[in-house]
Amino acid sequence: MAIAFALCCTSCSKDDDEDDEIIPVNIDGWESARYSSCKIDGLEYIEVPAEGGTFGFRCSEDVAVKLTDHAFCNYKYDNRNQTIYDKTRDSTLYKNEWCETKVKGDSLILVFKPNDSDFRRKANIGVRYGNEDACFRFVQKTKIGLNSDLVGDWVSISEYSKAMFGRFRYTFNDDGTCWMRWESFRDPAIGNSSFMKAYNWNKERAWASFEVSKDYDFDCTYALNGDRLTLKTVNGGVEIPLVRLASSKESVAPKYELVIAPTKSASSTFVLPGEKYSLNCKIQSAGNYFEMDSIRLQRTICYVSGAYVCDTIDLSEYASKDYVFSMEFEMPANVVRVEYELESYVKFLYDEMKGGEYSSVGIWVRNKKVYLEENKK
Repeated sequence: MAIAFALCCTSCSKDDDEDDEIIPVNIDGWESARYSSCKIDGLEYIEVPAEGGTFGFRCSEDVAVKLTDHAFCNYKYDNRNQTIYDKTRDSTLYKNEWCETKVKGDSLILVFKPNDSDFRRKANIGVRYGNEDACFRFVQKTKIGLNSDLVGDWVSISEYSKAMFGRFRYTFNDDGTCWMRWESFRDPAIGNSSFMKAYNWNKERAWASFEVSKDYDFDCTYALNGDRLTLKTVNGGVEIPLVRLASSKESVAPKYELVIAPTKSASSTFVLPGEKYSLNCKIQSAGNYFEMDSIRLQRTICYVSGAYVCDTIDLSEYASKDYVFSMEFEMPANVVRVEYELESYVKFLYDEMKGGEYSSVGIWVRNKKVYLEENKK
């Protein structure tokens, strides 16, 4: 079938995770119009404008084409549904409220509706043509802009932290997501323990969870004044005073995020045996006044037989890059699960809570595990 799709897409801007250049789409065995694309976490994403549009691709080989796995992400952290996985296995049609994908003969056609939400969207569409597998990845921006002055890392001012026996840390990202951490100064046996949550933010609102209970969330407005930020709960009027981390002298530990980037599968959790994938490590929340005493990446491979293999992967070559890295691996056959976990030992250099004394306190920081399982297409 002839393709008559043409869509003018702009290049990725600086708010995308990596490159901001126009990269022509190039998927082996497929033909299309020259759509713009960008790279996010090392993977190529076709850009969809906020207004939506239609995209078409034609398989250049004389083989059967069918849809396999797929994952939709609307970047909405609401503690219920971050990523939408449609578990149907219709080989010719997938559809949700904002994206429709269908196979017609040798062609793959995708229709995106306008994105009127506060958040950008991603659609990962897996296909099989003959004995080959591929994934078409799309990212759609939003019509609604964000306040770029809020982007970055924030920490509660020392007076507030002293009174609360713990500090708030916020990391506002330019995709509309936010990481919030409550770091308790109390022993968990006698006080509230530390925790982390993920939220969204927009031009007017942010969110907070308070030290009294991590199970209660509060809608907040916010006010910016230079390097000072004040969150104020809408209902109770409680205020959280924050300062930009770079303007603070508090010692805080950095937090890293591990991201799996498969080459063929739509999901970052389920990959095919023999499929190549990247393990990317990036800084989720910045640190301040610290030294990285040691860091280790542990991998555990669990086989179908019940055997498992554990090893530690050397990261010394990435020390000059703040341990931000991308490593290439291949999914073994006959495995149940592959896990990665990053641990770091951080030494604090400055303690504003003690009037500016230097500190030799060190802590182990565990980052959330990521794992892979076999994709049973």
